[in-house]
Amino acid sequence: MARNIGRAGTRTTGITTAVTFQNLIGATTIDTVVRDISVSYDGTVVTNAPNDVSVQFNTSAGTAPTSTPVPRKVDARTGTALIATCNYGIFTVEPTGLAEAFRWHIHPQTGLLWQGTPFMDEIVLLASAAWLGLKHTTAPAASIDVDAYMVFEE
Repeated sequence: MARNIGRAGTRTTGITTAVTFQNLIGATTIDTVVRDISVSYDGTVVTNAPNDVSVQFNTSAGTAPTSTPVPRKVDARTGTALIATCNYGIFTVEPTGLAEAFRWHIHPQTGLLWQGTPFMDEIVLLASAAWLGLKHTTAPAASIDVDAYMVFEE
């Protein structure tokens, strides 16, 4: 690892169904290690049920409405450009090959920050054709906006 650290994330609005809302596309020439994942909501109803969110390994990228913003460097000590990319929004074609890494129930008035510890439970995307998606595996109780990001190292 060259400590080439990046952050990919944005806000997705109006989620009402079980759908992928973010997909990190790992670097094709080097492993991509995911260190942090954050998911938070702007819900206002205390009695709404928690949202069922999963982190999934995918074998295809699916179809998302945007790849903007592009991942940003977090550690500027290296001059190496980031290779990984990311897709955002309410996917119109779901990614395939879904193998679940984690699943969380997150109340729509809160959020969750997962942090992998070095060499223990970081998520490793092997080089070439590796995708890691964030998905609502059940429909939210009400239309919801989600802020989500992943911090990764190439």
